Amino acid sequence: MMEANLMTISQASEFLFGDVSRANYERTRRLLKRDEIHTLKLGKTVYVPKIVLDKIIRGEEAPSQALPSN
Repeated sequence: MMEANLMTISQASEFLFGDVSRANYERTRRLLKRDEIHTLKLGKTVYVPKIVLDKIIRGEEAPSQALPSN
């Protein structure tokens, strides 16, 4: 099975905090709203690139700097 490159807010919450409790979902949503984590919006759905979350978890970059430049 292929691993997804984009995650929903729920998936990002589980990836960052270990579960999808309401508190962690809202915590993730606040990070996204403050532009601390870069997102992609397709229609009404917000996605987070997995590469951004990987860099944040590894401590390579601050959340607002984790998106690779083109």
